[in-house]
Amino acid sequence: MRRLVHSMDLERSTKTRSDSGQVDLTWSSHIKAVPCLFTDNSQNIAAKNVADVLLYSFGAILPPGIDVTTLDRAVNVVDKDGVVIEAGPLSIEKLTKPTTARGSGQLHHISISLEKRL
Repeated sequence: MRRLVHSMDLERSTKTRSDSGQVDLTWSSHIKAVPCLFTDNSQNIAAKNVADVLLYSFGAILPPGIDVTTLDRAVNVVDKDGVVIEAGPLSIEKLTKPTTARGSGQLHHISISLEKRL
């Protein structure tokens, strides 16, 4: 996919339970420098029922075959020159896997919706 001019790192969470029984999430690097096309959806809206929290909405297209789930998060989105566009972390809110239009059923790309809460 020639138009994937950006790249991002993906982190995956693991759950651990403390001695007190509290569940903690630990984030670790999953895949580095995933090629993508990153877009700013410009939907900066206040979160529902939460005062002073803004949601920033982004989108990205990834090549097929990338191991990504909605439990992962994106960090360090950079352009082709290595300039950071968005440091993150960006939670993956939605993931779709469209197939080719020619009817072969082959996976064409992975589309993800990302959110950043401030």
